[in-house]
Amino acid sequence: MALLDDLFKGNPLTGIAIGIGAYLLAPTIGPALRPAAKAVIKAGILAYQGLAELGEMASDLAADAQSELLEPSESEIAPTPSPPTGRGSRRASKP
Repeated sequence: MALLDDLFKGNPLTGIAIGIGAYLLAPTIGPALRPAAKAVIKAGILAYQGLAELGEMASDLAADAQSELLEPSESEIAPTPSPPTGRGSRRASKP
């Protein structure tokens, strides 16, 4: 940017000459710059989509981590008593 600032500070005719030159060269340079401009726009769209996917992946990881914090772990869960197997649990009936 300093180069452009220095270019326009000196002589006002320099700025006018650059403006006229850009006006005259625009019809010839414009079609050549169109594919480059499209490529830059496509790259920006792809970068935006990539960052959106990255953000979605990060939010999924955060949700998984939060759900793991809220669920009790297997070591914290009390073991459930097992049902009687049948041996020795019945009393002999009297006739």
